[in-house]
This record gives sequence, structure tokens and C-alpha cells, in this order.
Amino acid sequence: MNSAANLELYEYKFKKLRTAPNAPHKYCMLLAVLDLARAGQLKENVILYSPDLLDRFATYFAVGVRVDALLFSVV
Repeated sequence: MNSAANLELYEYKFKKLRTAPNAPHKYCMLLAVLDLARAGQLKENVILYSPDLLDRFATYFAVGVRVDALLFSVV
């Protein structure tokens, strides 16, 4: 599978990711795991709740909650 097809596949899967409205938990954890992979910190096909993973999740979650608050706030 070429890289364009891979991107289309992942775009489709991201769009189908089931999340509750106003709850970015899954997206934030997915981004945190992708960060670890990009940094070369995933040496095996195992993802552990390490301090590094949780720090990255907290960073993405803080941003996600602020964005959700802006998008879903009642004016």
C-alpha cells in the first residue's frame, strides 16, 4: 500500500473514531501514542501507561478541552 493510500485509510479511521460529544480523550491518547512512535520510543508492539505517555496525553488533553470549550460554549 502506498503512502497516499495509507493516509486515506487513516483519515477514514480517524473520522470513524467514536467519541462522546465534547470529550477528546480518544483523540488525545491517539496523538500521544503517535508522538511516542515518531520519537522512536515504541520499540515493541506494546503501549504502556508510562509517565512520558501520560505527560503527552495531558498536554493534548489540555489543548483539546480548551478547543472544545470554544467550539461548544453557549453564547
